[in-house]
Amino acid sequence: MNMMRGRLRLGSLSSLVGVAVLAAVSVTAAVGAGGCHAAPGASPPTTLGLPQALSYDAVFVACGPDNAIEVINAETQVRTPSAIFLENTSFPHYMTLSHDRSKLIVTAGVVGLATQANTGAANAALALDAADGGAEDAGGGAEDGGGGAPDAGPPTGNDAGAVNEGAVLVLNAATGVTIRGAFTGTASLNTVFGPDETELWTAQGGSPGKALVLLANSLATKTTVDVQNGPTHVSISSNGRYAFVVNAGSNSVSAIDTVSKKVTSTLPVGKDPLTTAQGSNGLAYVESADKTLTAIDAQSLVVKRTYDLGFTAGAAAYGPDGSVWVTDFTNGKVVLFDANSSLRQRDIDTGAGAYGVTFSADGKKAYVSNQLANTVSVIDVPQRKVIVRIPVGNRPNWVLFRAKDKGSTAGAGDGGG
Repeated sequence: MNMMRGRLRLGSLSSLVGVAVLAAVSVTAAVGAGGCHAAPGASPPTTLGLPQALSYDAVFVACGPDNAIEVINAETQVRTPSAIFLENTSFPHYMTLSHDRSKLIVTAGVVGLATQANTGAANAALALDAADGGAEDAGGGAEDGGGGAPDAGPPTGNDAGAVNEGAVLVLNAATGVTIRGAFTGTASLNTVFGPDETELWTAQGGSPGKALVLLANSLATKTTVDVQNGPTHVSISSNGRYAFVVNAGSNSVSAIDTVSKKVTSTLPVGKDPLTTAQGSNGLAYVESADKTLTAIDAQSLVVKRTYDLGFTAGAAAYGPDGSVWVTDFTNGKVVLFDANSSLRQRDIDTGAGAYGVTFSADGKKAYVSNQLANTVSVIDVPQRKVIVRIPVGNRPNWVLFRAKDKGSTAGAGDGGG
């Protein structure tokens, strides 16, 4: 979340109660607590991989309406001509990497994107404030063998017989080739690896809602954990001890012991929370529609402080400079806060619809996706200024840095909130 908002701001939802609160709240699980499944008669979600394996530091950019994950060469700061295209599902939004960066998880899939309001309800990771109006129609596993399929261009829509619903895909992170993929039955906001990477965690909306624990090697459901109402987003604490589940319908966060799979604590946060981002400083940051950011100690499970942002966050991340970076979608900027106080340190103009944020492995660069400008801003972290804006595809949302060398440290942040 990282996370990451460039999404329907929940403060606007009073007029949309008949539509939904969020994807995870509004979409009743088609399979109950059954988790991922292969829909009868439908081809599984999959991808067209890259024509060549990545040999450089890269930034993945999820462009939902294009059904594509674009790639920026982070060594040259240039968008590459190739992309990873989704098939049999649509709207990639959340991405995360395995610890060794060999695998990329993509969460995708929306239901019935006929209007901008429905986009917000069905795909909270991308949607805009309903007051902005407008319409956005969305178009529509191979073994991990190395090379990707030829770059054949974006699909024109979902294949005949495919099911347009939530999906999770595990990809070879170097080639974009699908290792396995499955439908979730709901428009899940995100999916993350568990501490030992034999498990994947996601959320399933409802009242009460559930956290789903999937087997990474099959995407079958291992277990479910009851949480509070309308869970949207899951993150794993940096020490691996807890899974944090944001309950948008209950204004709370459930901390689940990753070993026992039991809820250890439920903490109140701001009104209409959406995502949580884990920081290397041991704090989890929960952004809410009431223009607040709640910092929770991921060890003691107590609220350390609440930031009065003055704007609705797009994404939040603990930066390599020791500041908390929060994107301001409305004003097209990223705002830096002191991690030990509520002091607002610096505003950096990035571009219209600032949303996702990720950092390079060496901590010297930050990348911010600008949904309404169709760009990614590259920021010099020490100097705290934009050095280039890279044109990308339609409505970029999540961004994620991947270092080429498995022996180095992965970039901070998970790409958005």
